[in-house]
Amino acid sequence: MTTKFNFNTAGLSTTDNTRMVAFYRDIMGFETDWNGEGPDVRMQLGNMWIILFPRKVFVMEPHNSLITRENLLAD
Repeated sequence: MTTKFNFNTAGLSTTDNTRMVAFYRDIMGFETDWNGEGPDVRMQLGNMWIILFPRKVFVMEPHNSLITRENLLAD
């Protein structure tokens, strides 16, 4: 198979990790050991990595501070 692209690491924010994992795994060929529960997903294809982060981590709360990881995991 001819390589059509190459990168080291890309971080993406998502609102639906399950759909994103299905796309990158089933269509693009990335591998992951994500169990469907953790908030962050790490996927690898050769020397390329994609890390998926929940979009709500980057959303500002009304008092202008980022949501903490503890709050995220409590959801």
